[in-house]
This record gives sequence, structure tokens and C-alpha cells, in this order.
Amino acid sequence: RKARMFDFELDDDNLFYDADPIIEQPILILKDAVLYPHILTPLMVVERVPLETIEAVHTGEQSLIVVAQRNPEIEFPEPEDLYHIGVHAALVRFLRMPDGSVSVLLQGQERVEMLDWELDDIVPYVTARRIEEPVAEGKLSLATEAQMRAALTLFGKIAKLHPHIPKDAMIAANNITAPGWLADLIASVLDINVATLQQILETLDPMARLQRITTILAHEFDVLELENRIQTQVQQEVDKSQRDFFLREPIRAMQNE
Repeated sequence: RKARMFDFELDDDNLFYDADPIIEQPILILKDAVLYPHILTPLMVVERVPLETIEAVHTGEQSLIVVAQRNPEIEFPEPEDLYHIGVHAALVRFLRMPDGSVSVLLQGQERVEMLDWELDDIVPYVTARRIEEPVAEGKLSLATEAQMRAALTLFGKIAKLHPHIPKDAMIAANNITAPGWLADLIASVLDINVATLQQILETLDPMARLQRITTILAHEFDVLELENRIQTQVQQEVDKSQRDFFLREPIRAMQNE
């Protein structure tokens, strides 16, 4: 077994760390996705090392650490190629497909900070420190409630313009009462780059996370609205051209006759 230490530190206050923080789990490295706590995420696993990891989890403790890769082009990433904040997740579903790939459903549980990496045969393991999500007690403050409503309003507008956002996501978002959880859910269904998704994951303060996702939502809505306007204008021009063509053709045919 080779041990390689991660040389990372969180900027946030240590009160985010769990009282019993250290866990050791197999690690699943994602090239183009970020997992979030509380969120069910389906994945199709085809590469050899992730397949071995999933097999080990399926026959063992049924949980693992999931972390995103900084550069998806690197085939065999080292610790410095990975982000240092990931998610401790449970394996909810395991389906072996006819082509040899595996379909899994993972349930995110909590954020973790990677401490060190160990390689045992082909299955990589990581020692990680749990990050505790601060939970607000009692009624939400007016500022928190206002921020959540703003995020929900923008998310609803985007869901109407974006065909790939599932309707269930909007229903679930309307039933969430925690600002950090709401931010995580919205981030999990947005079509944005991995680096931005990782920034949201690494924002440990729930209100700061919600503010960040609201800013992203505002930008995405502006882009989608402009894109929709351009597509509408193009379609109108196409429709006009087709209409003019069908009006001219009978006249041209009559003239030729």
C-alpha cells in the first residue's frame, strides 16, 4: 500500500468539522460530474478502476467517497489532480449491464475533506474528514427566507426555458426548508461546468452557498432568455421565408404556364 498525503486546508472555520471526523472509504473519481449531499445521482460506470471500486463497495460496506477530477483528460489521476472536497455517499442501487458496464444510484450523505490516499491492489482508498453542515434552529430569518424565494423564482423561470431540468426537481425544491440543501439541489440539475459545481460544493456556509447559486441562476436565466429570443427571431425569419416561397411558387407556375 502506498500512501500519498493531500496537502490541502479548508479556509472555513473549524466548527464545520464533525466531532468524530475521520473515515476511510474506497474512492470513486468522477471526470465530468459533482455529487452533492442528500441528492440521488444515477451514474453509468464503464472504466476499469471505477468498476473495481464499485464492485468492492457493492460486496462490502455499501458506501464510498466520491470526488471530482480537475482535468478529465488525465487517465490515471494523482491526488493533486483531484479536488480536495468530496462527498461521502451510499450505494443505493447496483445493476450490471449486458455490455459489462454497471449502472449505480448513489445517495450523497455529507461533505468530506480528503486527507490522504492509499492504493491497495487496484481499488484506491482515501482517508477523509467529515464536514458538518450547520443547521439553523427555529424559524428562518427574513433574509434567509427572502434569499430562498429569490432562488426558487429564478429556478422556476429557468426550468420553463430549459427542457432538460426535470419537473420533479422543481417540486422537490419547493419543499426544502434549508438554504444549503436548496442550493445543492439546484446545482445538481444545472447544466454548468464541473469547476463551478465544485465551487458550490466547497462553499460550506449554507447562506453563502445559496447566494452563490442565486447569482449563477441569474446569469443562466439571462443567457437562456437571450438564446430563446434569438431562436424565436430566427424561426420567424424561416417561417417568413417559407411563407413567401409558397406564395411565389403558384404565381411562378402560372407565369410559366
